[in-house]
Amino acid sequence: MPSLYYLRTQDGLKVDIVIELNQKLHLFEIKSGATITPVHASFLIRAKRDLGNLVQTFCIISCAPHSFSLQNDVYNYRWQDILVLLIPDIGVKEF
Repeated sequence: MPSLYYLRTQDGLKVDIVIELNQKLHLFEIKSGATITPVHASFLIRAKRDLGNLVQTFCIISCAPHSFSLQNDVYNYRWQDILVLLIPDIGVKEF
């Protein structure tokens, strides 16, 4: 069973969702805005650097109009695309 966390360190690093599964970490930053810039990836990039090989996945989930690659292997997923991946029967027309 996966474990679910929120990460905040004393030096200001924060990650909204951390899922620990099979001794690997999956990091997700949630952004309510539609405009996503490389600055939004800074905590994920720093966490990946600090945690190294423990991190398997790191991405942003946002209200952007489409999913796209941001920088340094960080991908921004439009929240609707995540739902379709998780619940295939929901269909894009629902949004």
